[in-house]
Parts: sequence; structure tokens; C-alpha cells
Amino acid sequence: ANTVSAYSMTQVSGVNTLFAAVSKVVMQRYDSLEPTALLHLLKSFVAVPRDIAGNVVHALAAAVARHIDELRPQELQTLSRICVSTLDLRHNHDLSNEELRTYCMTLG
Repeated sequence: ANTVSAYSMTQVSGVNTLFAAVSKVVMQRYDSLEPTALLHLLKSFVAVPRDIAGNVVHALAAAVARHIDELRPQELQTLSRICVSTLDLRHNHDLSNEELRTYCMTLG
């Protein structure tokens, strides 16, 4: 997740190849990851261009949606910010678990 975040902020040549390789690994393993790891990966991949990370974002968001009730309050706030910014929502408060689930499925 940290590698994806770091490279999503840079304009280095070959970064798309790196994203594609990491995406492939994530797609192979996302169903066995802990909810916190899923959230960190989702946060990182939403910053990657959609044409490269679209499938990974969909898979991670759907996986996070299944684990909403297992996330800690701080993680729920992070997920709220991800949903609000990615979906361009107009909310001034943290989203409820049900709203988060719905918006994650929209991303997924």
C-alpha cells in the first residue's frame, strides 16, 4: 500500500508497469487479507489512474464492504473520507456503516 501511495504521487517512467504488477498481486490475494490491509490498499489505489487500477479498486471496495462492522472508528473515518472524495459526495459528517457499505458497493 505504501509503495502504491508513494508512486501515485510521482511522475516516474515505468510507474504504470509497477501499478499493473502490484494490481495483479492484489487481485490474487485480496480475499485473504485482513480488513485493515484492504482499507490501506483501497486508500492507495483510489489515487492511481482508473484505467490502471479500476479492477483493483472495485475488488477492494467490495471486499471492504463485507468487513465494515470489523473496522475500528478511525478506519471508518478513513473509509468515509475515501468514499466522499472518490464519489464526490456532499457530506459534512462521517458516513454511517450502512452508507459506507452502500458507497463501497458503488465503488465495487
